[in-house]
Amino acid sequence: MIRPTLFVFILFAACTAHAQATIYPQAQPSPSDIAAMRSVLQYARGSLDIITLAEPRKRLSCRFGNLTNDTLVCKRGLTHKEQSIALNDIVAIIEPPHSKGGPVAKSFFVAGLALGITVLFIDPIVAFVGVAIVGPIILIHSLGPPAPPRYDSHDLVLFERSDLPLLVPLR
Repeated sequence: MIRPTLFVFILFAACTAHAQATIYPQAQPSPSDIAAMRSVLQYARGSLDIITLAEPRKRLSCRFGNLTNDTLVCKRGLTHKEQSIALNDIVAIIEPPHSKGGPVAKSFFVAGLALGITVLFIDPIVAFVGVAIVGPIILIHSLGPPAPPRYDSHDLVLFERSDLPLLVPLR
């Protein structure tokens, strides 16, 4: 009767220890890796995806802020909240694909918003009729089938540590 209980206890302890094990060993990067990372980050512009030792299966979106001796300072999103990442903790630096239609779409959005506000202030009845006609069309279009994925742009791996594998799938 003791053997099955002992077996279950050992199995439970092994599963608990395995669940708490880190995916990557806590090895220090080589000096050549640090030098390569610094050269990539010096000329980086725009948004980057950072893969860290703490979360090797998750991309951390980072807008490059500052580079000190041992840390990378990222500005996050619209709030411009800064986050520091130790250079020893960086596994990979990826440049995500950039949309070429972003500035055009933003300008059309601003123009439509300005036109809508102008019509609303000039004649609220015309604005209501316009929303009553265009609103269902936009709703039906948004509920339709999803657009097919575009594969014309891909991730660009700017830096990858030589001693650790990349666990994040590339797009």
